[in-house]
Amino acid sequence: MRSISLMDQISSWIFLLSLKIFIGIKNKYAFTQVVDPIATSDAGMPKYGGVAKLYFEEQLSSVEGEKVEEKAIKVEYHEFESRNVFCTGLAFVPKEGGVQEDDGWIIAFVHNEDTNISQAHIIDGKKVSDEAVAKITLPCRVPYGFHGAFLPISFQPPTPSSS
Repeated sequence: MRSISLMDQISSWIFLLSLKIFIGIKNKYAFTQVVDPIATSDAGMPKYGGVAKLYFEEQLSSVEGEKVEEKAIKVEYHEFESRNVFCTGLAFVPKEGGVQEDDGWIIAFVHNEDTNISQAHIIDGKKVSDEAVAKITLPCRVPYGFHGAFLPISFQPPTPSSS
């Protein structure tokens, strides 16, 4: 676990995600992509080198014996297996029947620039720092900036054959 001050790091975070039933109320957690500042500077465009879970209600007073800023919060990171691997388009998919904000999975489209392979990584919302629970190799490159949306079957329109 590392600590951050949200105001100091705001430029390094994007796309806070949480379970839809908790939108509009004070959140305990959020999920976000983390900017890789060196890769971003070299490319001239944002490159996200990891995923983070923010624990808004868990403030830290020290990390490994060092005093931290007064407003630092607990942050859990999911880092990819190598340096030239970046993600885009995080989505949070709630677990059916889930009641806590982190009951579900984070889906990230991931691209390895060394091998030119794109994958969808599925990360457990409760264990963000663990290895992805699944990695699905995709048949073609997913471009940076791609975003996905996941809807429960109940929100999908009926197919012509079901009417």
